[in-house]
Amino acid sequence: MLNQPTPRTVVFAAWFTPLASAQVQTSFTIPAKGGDSVPGVGLVTTIETVAVANGGVWMVEADTDNANTDADQVVLRNGALASRQGDALAAPAGATISSFGSGGARISAAGNWAWNYFLDGATSTTDSGIYFDNTLVIQEGSVSLAPQFTAGTPYIGFFGAKIADSNLVLVMASIDDVAIASTVDRALVRLLVSSSGALLSETVLAKEGDLLPGQTETVADFATGPHGWDVNDLGQALFIADLNGATTSDGVIYLDSTLLAQEGAPSPVAGRNWSSLSTSQRVALNNFGAYAFTGLLDAPTTDDNVIVRNGAVAAREGDLAPGVSGGWTLTSFGTGAIDLDDAGNLYWFGDWNDPDTSRDTGIYRNDQLLVQEGVSVINGQLLTSIASVQENFMVSPDGRWLIFEGVLAGSGQAAILIEMTGATSAYCTAGTTTNGCTPSIAGVGSPSASLATPFSIQVSNVEGQKLGLVFYGVSGPLATPWSTSSTSFLCVKTPTQRTAAQSTGGVNAQCNGVLSLDWNAFIGATPGALGTPFASGDSLWAQGWFRDPPAPKTTNLSDGLAVVFEP
Repeated sequence: MLNQPTPRTVVFAAWFTPLASAQVQTSFTIPAKGGDSVPGVGLVTTIETVAVANGGVWMVEADTDNANTDADQVVLRNGALASRQGDALAAPAGATISSFGSGGARISAAGNWAWNYFLDGATSTTDSGIYFDNTLVIQEGSVSLAPQFTAGTPYIGFFGAKIADSNLVLVMASIDDVAIASTVDRALVRLLVSSSGALLSETVLAKEGDLLPGQTETVADFATGPHGWDVNDLGQALFIADLNGATTSDGVIYLDSTLLAQEGAPSPVAGRNWSSLSTSQRVALNNFGAYAFTGLLDAPTTDDNVIVRNGAVAAREGDLAPGVSGGWTLTSFGTGAIDLDDAGNLYWFGDWNDPDTSRDTGIYRNDQLLVQEGVSVINGQLLTSIASVQENFMVSPDGRWLIFEGVLAGSGQAAILIEMTGATSAYCTAGTTTNGCTPSIAGVGSPSASLATPFSIQVSNVEGQKLGLVFYGVSGPLATPWSTSSTSFLCVKTPTQRTAAQSTGGVNAQCNGVLSLDWNAFIGATPGALGTPFASGDSLWAQGWFRDPPAPKTTNLSDGLAVVFEP
């Protein structure tokens, strides 16, 4: 059974495609690196998994040089030892952590994780479990209470778990449901847990044997790798499935019950069909339903590897590598992560055909090269390589932080944290006015917390001779219809701060009106405004509002602007 999504699932994703994105300013810290001491354990030797959340909360799984190989793996959270291989667990009784399993973990803004632990001190049929931090949520061998399974169906293994800030946990599980012909059956199960890790509910989103909407063949399996499925705060699930039937059309990607892509069907590239959407491809989903995935087109193979964001190609093999001199073209995107922040910015690993292979890879934010091997210097140490596999990087939902695995010339393997500030990104969807105007918001200049550089917010293409204003919030983006019949959306979460009303100027009934806010002047004149005082790395979300008497609610709105301040 597949839970039905809200009617706006895919349209909602389109609202959060960045319409324009300024380059960010970057600064670096090194949370963990080879040779770092973990008190009571040993020195870090290798980095296994990295994660980061809003607020810069980070987590690193690492190996150490402890002589006891049953107690040398650790999980560090914001510099403290959070968990260790060999630690005793409260449940099941007598169990200890054998290993932290595959698939890594994602960390919530509250600093919690959901993970598949393997256990010592348990039987071979009960020796793994899904944990919320170190609290057992579901154990291998336990019977699922999800109503979509046949009564008595047990869990017989797990391929990892992903947590959302709403304490939703998506699990890729193996189960044994007597109603499914195979002895090992796969299912995507959404768990709701309390803030202490207590299991509140289980819901099967999709399982082996299901007939997905629009298909004639049932599900044979799912992508089980760490980037083959994703979940967001809304509870939406993005996943890759393999169907029974012809191998030319059996690979599919779904967002809830909406088909996004299928092998043999047309791709976003004119004249090219999808050749492979196999379970080795990768997906990403943000908290507002924006999605991205990788896939292969049909021949020729020189430009068949692509990354798609919200239905459009965002990066493609054969394209010029952005930000790189020499005219080199992209050859691959690795086999690790792709990611999206909540403003819809895309983060990806790129490899290009520079014959100097010591400097031919990097990590991108949209088209901005954030780091490049053999070129970037991190706190005085040359970055000699960037991981391209498994959990190689992760971005925080607010887009302020990115953590990645790399090798530094001075200290070997390292987890490296990038703070990204000074960015503006347009997102959400503007309304269309009575006279056919579509307003567009943008940031002009560099947003500075210290007001060191000029910065203004401008809304152009507004109807002339109307009264309007710019307003903002500091609680995050939104995408709520302005009214049932309006084409506008409210793109800013409450509470909001209004700025002074102003005339749009221009000519009545034409689209040459403008709203403009000199940010530095506004803050100078309004010291108690919402969010003040702003600090480097702080964010706000802004939008333009203006009168349009014949329109629903007699008003219309621009799209939204996400702003991250630099020092």
